[in-house]
Amino acid sequence: MNDQHTGDIKEQSEQRDGDVVKGQYSLVEPDGTTRTVKYTSDKHNGFNAEVIKSGHATHPASAPKKVVAPVGFAHQPLVQEQVPVSFGGHDAGIGGFDFHQ
Repeated sequence: MNDQHTGDIKEQSEQRDGDVVKGQYSLVEPDGTTRTVKYTSDKHNGFNAEVIKSGHATHPASAPKKVVAPVGFAHQPLVQEQVPVSFGGHDAGIGGFDFHQ
């Protein structure tokens, strides 16, 4: 199969002799390499495959990325409140526990 519209290129063949199947298929990967899979299958050995990758990968040149500087803005400083914390009527102090009760 060679679909010029999608760029999908594949080939496949298979032979059967009783319960023994031998075949192969190949396809062109998106990077331009070709993956070929040769396989055999029978009752004694099960399914076995050999994968072969050929050709040189090519990748399209990427367009330069546009960098946008962040927009700066001013805001009011944050106000932190410190509230005394009490556990069971005992003052734990501000910012920590008082373990010396």
